[in-house]
Amino acid sequence: MRPARALVVLVLLLVAGTIHAQVAVTGCVKTEIKADATVLAELPRVSDRVRVAWPDGRYRGTYEVSGPTLFSLVGRAAVTKKVEDGFNRPIDLLVVVEGRNGQEALLSIGELEMGMQGGRVLLANRLRLLVPHHHDEIPPLAQPDGWLEVGARAGLKIPEGCGDCHTEKKVPDLSVPKGVCLVAAGDGWPVRFVEDVVEVSVRQVGVKVPAHMKKGAKPGPTVLLHRLDGTSVPLNAAALGALSRLSFTDASFGMGRGFHGMHSWTGPSLAQVVAPHVPAGTDLDRLWILVTAADGYRTLMSGREVFGDPDNLVLGATEDDKPLDDRGPFRLVVRNDFFIDRSVHSVQEIRLGTL
Repeated sequence: MRPARALVVLVLLLVAGTIHAQVAVTGCVKTEIKADATVLAELPRVSDRVRVAWPDGRYRGTYEVSGPTLFSLVGRAAVTKKVEDGFNRPIDLLVVVEGRNGQEALLSIGELEMGMQGGRVLLANRLRLLVPHHHDEIPPLAQPDGWLEVGARAGLKIPEGCGDCHTEKKVPDLSVPKGVCLVAAGDGWPVRFVEDVVEVSVRQVGVKVPAHMKKGAKPGPTVLLHRLDGTSVPLNAAALGALSRLSFTDASFGMGRGFHGMHSWTGPSLAQVVAPHVPAGTDLDRLWILVTAADGYRTLMSGREVFGDPDNLVLGATEDDKPLDDRGPFRLVVRNDFFIDRSVHSVQEIRLGTL
């Protein structure tokens, strides 16, 4: 690398070191905050590895990322509902993460708090490229650890093209994301990724629990599915019986009353049930699915959560090889959740919505 060029890069990095990113946490929280580097440093830090795509699906890069979990930052602001909706738990809330360029990703509070992958959803303020060489012509990447803070990445200039040192012809240019980045490392390909996050908004869906869905209400034999276009279709056990079924056994452990025993569930996946009613081209990063029981208990899932891992959410038609009877016709079970609090028995309504 030429001395003059190296000097320019290093000067840019020194200037960039004064840049500080802030992430606003707004919406359904007790205290809206602006999280800067100091706030993020006070939260527990985790690290992960991830392969990232551009918004159009093209491969962008492979990175090691480090930062606090998204849920830890939301928890610092203290989640609370601002509008009475007939349900007193926050597991029907959604979290929208927005980048400076307008890109958004949607997650549910439930997948962040209870899902096995919740700890893998980061607000990464440090990252490094996982590359098979050091790229000596780019000084920060040539360092022994290669970790780049927000300020260093803001001023980093990457030379165009890096194919000269690869035998593979279709090698993408090096890409170093800017700012604090949302990284849902637990997703399948592609992961939810938002560059240069500026806001995390906790939101209610704006749908109240129907008046007839209240404690003690008896479930009917059908489930009403509300489509995005405002129309509805009834679903019954006979109609869903033709779908392929999943079976699994797990320990049932709740946040409140602890261990509920070992149980087995069998039924179709939620993805199978709702897929025919999701229009082609629907942006999964803007889709949510709300499942409500006869007694008004409900939970919300993000579109990526439902369709990214189709076997994760099951509408159980039997429990321990027995009919659900008065707790039917279906029970939503989230097999990858650590806690079972998003398990909804006596499902009566499935509602699709978008941001």
